Amino acid sequence: MFNECYNKIFTTDMAVCVFVFIFMSIFNNIGTVTGLSIKAGLTDENNEAKDMNKSFLVDSLGTIVAGCLGTSVVETTLETSADIEEGGRTGLMAVTSALMFVLALFFSPLFLIVPSAAITPVLVTVGLSMTSAVKAIDFDNITEAIPAFLTFIIIPLTYSIADGIMIGILSYVVLNIITGKFKQISLPMCAMGILSLVKMLFL
Repeated sequence: MFNECYNKIFTTDMAVCVFVFIFMSIFNNIGTVTGLSIKAGLTDENNEAKDMNKSFLVDSLGTIVAGCLGTSVVETTLETSADIEEGGRTGLMAVTSALMFVLALFFSPLFLIVPSAAITPVLVTVGLSMTSAVKAIDFDNITEAIPAFLTFIIIPLTYSIADGIMIGILSYVVLNIITGKFKQISLPMCAMGILSLVKMLFL
């Protein structure tokens, strides 16, 4: 029994599967946290999210616990923008939302009666609130404008935040190399660009 599990877990296919899920989780979290931080005004002078490491730590711990309990990945969601729109800025907002989700478990049969068409206005409103971050993009700078444009076009076309961010990062690195702006490419950005290329070519 142990040998059978060992042979299935420690394989190349399993390694590829784990890599893909890690890749998707990281890029989903980067995109979501950055967008929500800009929406909430929790950015520094460079318009970058503050305390990004803390967000990743919480997300990582949640994912580990979720894996041990056999549930889906726990991570930051775009729907949080609705809370931010209503004025939420602290951890109390997250705790309150979590309690509402717990209560929702007991009312799920009632919620299923609501047709999907009735939820559409809510989703449109959430999407609209997220677009406010677009104004921070420097559209006069082609090395920033094109990657940003590709990112928010690829996401709805592929139904994947991770794929959109992956294309955006890869195009950012390529464009800066082509235009000779090597110094603008940070080491983490370069590493993520390489990982994006690997995923596109081999996964």
